[in-house]
Amino acid sequence: MEVAASSDVRIQNVLGRLEMILDNENTRIGVDPSFDLKTSNARKSRCLYELTMLHRDASPDQISSSFVSQTRHIKTKLMTNSQKVNAIWKPAVRWSIC
Repeated sequence: MEVAASSDVRIQNVLGRLEMILDNENTRIGVDPSFDLKTSNARKSRCLYELTMLHRDASPDQISSSFVSQTRHIKTKLMTNSQKVNAIWKPAVRWSIC
């Protein structure tokens, strides 16, 4: 029981950290010229990796419904993030090809 509780706390911490990173990135992309996208992407990737490792041995019925709800919410933020990143990279790629 204690192991499961520890895992739940770790999952909750990683989800919270990921959401904070996404909010920061979504707010600053295209607005703040000093924003370090590479560093932010590394942090985001680390959170996604940690979530994968924490869930790798869990069956779907073992995952808390609150985590499922929070994950859906974060998925929406990830989609927004993807759109913003693509919006700044597509013009750069187009100009580098020409």
